[in-house]
Amino acid sequence: ATYGIAVGNSITRDRGSLEISKTLANEDQATVPASYTVNYDCGLDYTGRVSVSPGSPATVGGIPTGSTCTVTEVAPEAIPNFTWGTITYTPASQVITAKGATYGIAVGNSITRDRGSLVIAKTLAAGGSGYSTPFAIDYSCALAGAKTLTGTVTVAAGSSKPVSGIPTGYVCTVTETLPGAPSGYTWSTPVISGSPATITKDTTDGDTTVVTTPTVTVANQLTAIP
Repeated sequence: ATYGIAVGNSITRDRGSLEISKTLANEDQATVPASYTVNYDCGLDYTGRVSVSPGSPATVGGIPTGSTCTVTEVAPEAIPNFTWGTITYTPASQVITAKGATYGIAVGNSITRDRGSLVIAKTLAAGGSGYSTPFAIDYSCALAGAKTLTGTVTVAAGSSKPVSGIPTGYVCTVTETLPGAPSGYTWSTPVISGSPATITKDTTDGDTTVVTTPTVTVANQLTAIP
């Protein structure tokens, strides 16, 4: 008689994991989403999508060793008066090398408050007085629920001066307290055009020159006393 013994073997694919985490720089305290959608691609059929948030990473398990994994975040929706920075991936990819090991990729976002400038321009009809003293002009920029920004700039006749770094959406008003008039002259009522002005984001002209808007013009006139 013949008696048999079967020798059995089994083999399984070594597998590891990918951890996808989230970092966020939000110094200006924008109201941002609670979570972010990230696509992962580890080759073949090992692709998918996870939701992550700062402090709450997502782990994708069962990835064959030797696989190279990359991730791509679905760009967050725009938030008025804020700008998202370029999405970063650290590192750009991970190779699942060791069985049972977990390899991480951090997806980084940053968001900053849009800011603009207010240009205050001064014109003067001196009426032959020879007046050349610069003028002190006050500005006040307000936004509901936010701190009012105030200040004073000194502007010479025929020139202008920008007030930069004002958050977009603020509404600025400009006022002027006239200096004493030269002997034999009197000031007419100041004519202020462009105030109030809503601040928009600074842009460039395609080079490096900042294009600032809006402009408020303060016009004064001296008239000789008969």
